[in-house]
Amino acid sequence: MRLFLALAALLIASVGPASAQFRAVRVDASPIAESGYPTFAHRVEAAVAPAVASIFADKINPSDPRGLTLVVRILSVNLPTATYSGGESENDYMVSEGFVVDPRGRVIASTLVRSPVMAWTTVASLPVEVEEHRRMRNLGLHAAGFIRKRLDNF
Repeated sequence: MRLFLALAALLIASVGPASAQFRAVRVDASPIAESGYPTFAHRVEAAVAPAVASIFADKINPSDPRGLTLVVRILSVNLPTATYSGGESENDYMVSEGFVVDPRGRVIASTLVRSPVMAWTTVASLPVEVEEHRRMRNLGLHAAGFIRKRLDNF
């Protein structure tokens, strides 16, 4: 039994996310789409995916033979519109989960992330879509940074 546990620990260490190069990194906002907001889910993915890719850029290797995939699933996003006299608003907030999937589809590591990011007011002449994209990108950067730190400690 002790030998089995030692071999299992060695195997996990050799393929663990901390040392892994990911074959792919994906962002999935399907829980938002499934709750009745498919257009918003698409905008979330469009804003968050580049942010996540930038945080994991040095870990992405499409030819990695281990074939690990990092999936960041966005469960919810809240972008409040209320602003205060100090030039700031309530926190933007995103709940997501990051998980590493092996080639067989098994989850080998996961973490839940709650991302509160201060949303500052901006120039009123900017289109709402531009501001929304920027705010969601910031949420994506926060979540990806947290996920990377957690996986590096795996």
